[in-house]
Amino acid sequence: MKRLTTDTPDGNFETMLNLVFGQDGWAHIRHDGEEGTVPLTQWAKAQCILHGCGEFSAETPQEIDEEISDCLMMDFPDCPIALAYGFAVQACHLRGRLKMYEDIFFAENGTERLPLDVLRDLAGRTVPAGPLTVEELQEMSFEPAWVDGARESKLGRSGWAIIYYSKVEKYVTVWWPATEYADIPSLEHYGDTWNAYPCKPEEAVP
Repeated sequence: MKRLTTDTPDGNFETMLNLVFGQDGWAHIRHDGEEGTVPLTQWAKAQCILHGCGEFSAETPQEIDEEISDCLMMDFPDCPIALAYGFAVQACHLRGRLKMYEDIFFAENGTERLPLDVLRDLAGRTVPAGPLTVEELQEMSFEPAWVDGARESKLGRSGWAIIYYSKVEKYVTVWWPATEYADIPSLEHYGDTWNAYPCKPEEAVP
């Protein structure tokens, strides 16, 4: 799966999905065909004046936002400029929220830190308290878990990982999606220097 939000769109499709974005607390249009990036309020006011709205007196971004919102909600709900403003505000807020999640779930090179099927699995779990047992660990086949491995010399870190247990070779592989590295910790040290949990320990349900 490819991320949708970007601050450097390439091509028509990415530009359309990121045409309106948030900056300094206000929506901006990435380009308006003439001036490049402009505040949405500035663009909307210019369009109102251009199309003959003689009663438009707002000056500050806050005043412009309130006046156009009033037009959309009460005075002129069919005004195409007010409608475009409403669509753009909606797109800006939804893009901003989506970007927060994509910044977490995608690495800087655009690859997924956790695949979508893993996220679905995590979302549907009933999470018990306490670490996985050795027996549960030995049944894992490319499954997600929160690994507390900062004290284990062959891990040296903690975080979400994908765990695979080889029943033939009798060892555990811990793959770190965020870094694309894999470690092979000592199974003999499990429960002592490292543990694996179905979720972050502080989020477990007692």
